[in-house]
Amino acid sequence: MGVHLWSKQAQIIRSLTRHRRVAVRSCNGSGKTFAAAAAVLWWLMANPDGIAVTTAPTDRQVRELLWREIRNLYNKAP
Repeated sequence: MGVHLWSKQAQIIRSLTRHRRVAVRSCNGSGKTFAAAAAVLWWLMANPDGIAVTTAPTDRQVRELLWREIRNLYNKAP
């Protein structure tokens, strides 16, 4: 998708290819939302008939943070 992931973000996404469930523990502002957005787009592009279910502690976090990040990545993708 033409994005640069720092090492922990890449590790998270690699884990998704090896494990059915992945949990990420970290602080605020560490890039989890960006990594989640990249993972969702990767999944949908790799699995055209696939479905991505996204969750967060609040509806606002899903709509205003995660899906905004997904839209931004999608719009910038080559």
